Amino acid sequence: MTPYVRSDDKGVLLSIRLSPGASRNQIMGTSLDATGKSSIKISVTAPPEKGKANLALINLLAKFLRRPKSDFEIVTGTSNRSKTVRIVGDSAYIEAELAQKLD
Repeated sequence: MTPYVRSDDKGVLLSIRLSPGASRNQIMGTSLDATGKSSIKISVTAPPEKGKANLALINLLAKFLRRPKSDFEIVTGTSNRSKTVRIVGDSAYIEAELAQKLD
């Protein structure tokens, strides 16, 4: 399993580092923070106000993985740049799909 993905009873949990207010919406790859925690770096053009950046994050992930937006849920970090997002579904399939698209 990749370090930024964890399985849970409903699917997978992704560790994400979000940069709101960027010049474009994009998934920039993976990174390590100062503590050694791995996460997926994502930027969105939406500002970090009233949940706009969170909504843009869900929209981008749904489009990237070709899954319905209802499969995504921000579990932690709704008002923080570091977030945990749950993707509901078969964890092995989702992890393989992420590994293929991010590598």
